[in-house]
Amino acid sequence: MANGRGLRSASPHTVAGAAKAGPRAIPHPPLPGYHSHHAMPIPGRKLDVAFALTEGREPINPRPIAEAHICRWHQPYTIGSITYSEGCNDDVNKAIWSALEWDPKADVKEILMEYSRYFISPRFEEKFAEGLLELERNWGGLGINNSQIDDTSTVFQEIEDKAGPKEKLNWRFQQALYRARYDKFIRDRATFEANAVKNAILRLTEEPRLGVNRAISAAIDELSNPTFRKSAYRASIREPIFRLAEALFNAIRMQLSVKRYNAIAVWRGANLDSIDTPIGNTESSSDSYIESLIRWTRSNAINSFQPW
Repeated sequence: MANGRGLRSASPHTVAGAAKAGPRAIPHPPLPGYHSHHAMPIPGRKLDVAFALTEGREPINPRPIAEAHICRWHQPYTIGSITYSEGCNDDVNKAIWSALEWDPKADVKEILMEYSRYFISPRFEEKFAEGLLELERNWGGLGINNSQIDDTSTVFQEIEDKAGPKEKLNWRFQQALYRARYDKFIRDRATFEANAVKNAILRLTEEPRLGVNRAISAAIDELSNPTFRKSAYRASIREPIFRLAEALFNAIRMQLSVKRYNAIAVWRGANLDSIDTPIGNTESSSDSYIESLIRWTRSNAINSFQPW
């Protein structure tokens, strides 16, 4: 390489030679970033805004099918991999990469069953493995239309009901249960908020009968409806999420909150702090928002607007 002569060489072991020969000439280990679900080179597909706003960059994120696809896509051009992990949130993804680097033809479901048998319990190897696959499917498309989320929550609830103390104290099980319950809570919130916005728009369409001020007031009442926020149902699904966060901190010092567990930042996986982040416009009660509704109504745009 002295005096740059090596750069002109045809050898694939030089920069110029490697560029000419193509990516297969010098296989290299990749640095997979499977700790993050978005804000990464290969983010999750079709992630609902509701989850993007609340789950954060580094949530508990088993993506067995996606990670298997990414790993196999890399393999013709690489030799093994140098795994990069931000913590325990991506534990399942580490297992997928390790198993597929050992045997690229390994079946993903079989890998998950081995993982479940070894780390959770032989009693739950198939059900827990299926639950991990369902957690990945939870984030496929619009949450309020994805009944899979409720099914996933039920799967892990059934495991918990049959589990003994050892399984319930297992941090890997606690992580999966946390994600399943968190997803369900966000879906229920998103559904309520979407209905509140729809009802607000319906109130606005009554402006010719009610008048501008009364229509605006009725719409704002719909947006600020406290029914879900103060319901016993909300508390029944929200409080167990906080208990699981506490259990995970005690077990492995997992920092799911900045306020409670001194995490570095909310968006870096501390999604307990963003569990109540507004998803739609149901908490948009600022003067500017209200004024925009009034201007919109007075411009008669409302007469041609149809609620979805």
